[in-house]
Amino acid sequence: MKKEVKMLKRIKLVFKWFFVFIVLGLWSFFVIASSITGSFAKDFNVPVYIQTEAGTEKASYSELVNTLFYRDFDVEPKTETVVDEKCSVRAEGSDGKLSFSTYLKNSKGGKGNFVGTDGENRLSVDFKVNDISEINENKLVLEGVDGSDTITVTYDKSANKASISSDTVNVNNMVVSFVDGCGVKEEEIYLISDKGELGERRSIEEVRDLLNENPEFVDMYENFKDLYNDYWWISLPGGISIVS
Repeated sequence: MKKEVKMLKRIKLVFKWFFVFIVLGLWSFFVIASSITGSFAKDFNVPVYIQTEAGTEKASYSELVNTLFYRDFDVEPKTETVVDEKCSVRAEGSDGKLSFSTYLKNSKGGKGNFVGTDGENRLSVDFKVNDISEINENKLVLEGVDGSDTITVTYDKSANKASISSDTVNVNNMVVSFVDGCGVKEEEIYLISDKGELGERRSIEEVRDLLNENPEFVDMYENFKDLYNDYWWISLPGGISIVS
């Protein structure tokens, strides 16, 4: 009986220390993993934007790579007016149908079409969008051309109506039935201000320090966590690849 009691105590002791070692092992794993990947515990969910010739745009992975390795820069949190990249609209009224699709943040422009009537004659207009003359939360105004004819298209977001006017056509209050993009909103962002090209590329240690200082980069693109590995590889702009 005594032997059985002693054996039971030994078994309990083994299980007790086994449990302790499991807990310590898990704790060590999370501590070490945290030190390797940097201080990324905070979930930012705040996008990183960069100032370009086309305006304030969400930074791509390749742009952030270029910034980290080659550019001098500052990052600051701020509230910015952010515009969707594209806008597509379809509208219809008793006098015709209008549709257009255009870029909003660069000079790529877009195109549109109107088919309708002036009461007696059938009208068909195919126009190119060459300018965004007004854009805000309530209104979008496009300027375009159809040959020598100047086209103005207005999308009244608050009323959900669209109109088109030119020397040959003037139709108002068409009801918008389809919208893709076209948004304008105030958003909390991290904005990168570029301060010029560096004299030489940053080392991986310097890049890791920057990622620790700016964890919002990793929150946006988790591929940056790979740079904390002993053996890492990354493709830089210009077709250059770096291997540790």
